[in-house]
Amino acid sequence: MNWDIEERVEDAFVAYLKGKVGGKAQVVPALSARLQFPCVSVLAAETDTVVPGTAWNLPRKLDVKIAVITEMADETDAGGIILTTARERNSVVRSAVMDALMVLDSATAPAGLTGLAKPEDLPTGLAAELCVQGIAGIWIKLAQPKSPLTVRSVDEEHRAMLTTISILVIAQPVEL
Repeated sequence: MNWDIEERVEDAFVAYLKGKVGGKAQVVPALSARLQFPCVSVLAAETDTVVPGTAWNLPRKLDVKIAVITEMADETDAGGIILTTARERNSVVRSAVMDALMVLDSATAPAGLTGLAKPEDLPTGLAAELCVQGIAGIWIKLAQPKSPLTVRSVDEEHRAMLTTISILVIAQPVEL
């Protein structure tokens, strides 16, 4: 059994988001050494058992944080005219990520998911999209926005604007 559930969940989100927002921003797992603006970074911040006091090898809930990071500098032309503000750039990338994450449940499972489990056990919505990314050793049963959905902040030291999006995930390691 593999126990790197955090990294595998991060990898599933990164693979999914690259396909959805890769043209607007660099998409990387957390703790990547080289970041460039704009960037989307995925971190499985906390894990716990789904039900307190149960075995830790059963499905676990993860608090996934997706950070949209943009440079805090306006884009200007040679004459100094502002073409795009830093705030607008953050909004565009954040909106693209939110669009990708807001997957509605569907009666039809995504291609590649049917046959992996009984129909009643198949995940739906965002969890289904994450499962079909082909990350070995992980089964994602639920992925949905949690409260607070977004938190916006400014990192003055790195001259960056941050929007952190929170997603609740229930996942389980599976045999490789």
